[in-house]
Amino acid sequence: MRFVKVKKEQEREGEKVKKLGRFLKAFFGVVCVIYVAVFIWLAVDTHKAEMVLGAVLFAVPTYFLLRKKKVKPEPQSPTAGAVRREASQYTPDAPEETLRDMRMYYTKEQIENDVRILSESFKLAQQTANIDTFTSRLALAQRTALTLLQAEKAGCKGILPGTSKTCDQVLSSVKDLKIAFLENSYIKETTEAMLLKTPSGQRKRMEAYLAKLEAHKTDFLDVADTYDKVVRDTKVLMP
Repeated sequence: MRFVKVKKEQEREGEKVKKLGRFLKAFFGVVCVIYVAVFIWLAVDTHKAEMVLGAVLFAVPTYFLLRKKKVKPEPQSPTAGAVRREASQYTPDAPEETLRDMRMYYTKEQIENDVRILSESFKLAQQTANIDTFTSRLALAQRTALTLLQAEKAGCKGILPGTSKTCDQVLSSVKDLKIAFLENSYIKETTEAMLLKTPSGQRKRMEAYLAKLEAHKTDFLDVADTYDKVVRDTKVLMP
């Protein structure tokens, strides 16, 4: 009993340390964001290269302090088949007829291929800075995760243990990934724009960024607050 009590106390202390670490990380991240904003404002106002350099220097720690922790899908078995296809859109409340058809036609090779698609698409969505690649790959990862969850529900042969957990992790991290992408893209695009020598060049670069965001507005409806803030803040910085 004493051992159990000591273990629980150690766990509570460990949790306190983790909370303190998260607080300090968030605090210094906010401080860096303020410095980035100040340097960008000064760069726009004074057109001095030193201000742009200051914004870039603080943007780097800002990214590492405030970025979301990536959720890595658990490793699955390598692809055995050569079937290449895009996952169909399935719904978690599919009728029994659909589940029966899935048991008949959704093969082990397709399952293995979709596991690969899920892993590769999710990983690419985490790593890319290109908005077209991000939205398309994240959408594909979502569709594939739903497909595999339905396949498990249907009782398809070839579904490995842990597949549903991986799919749930992917689906639950979608909003966090979108928020992180918007925040990081804002820092990257506005900083690179401010490094341009002329106000007209800076403005064109930011206008191009806003056009990309507008083209993908529907992809960020579930994180509309962050999307709208990025658009507003970018417009404020435009010379």
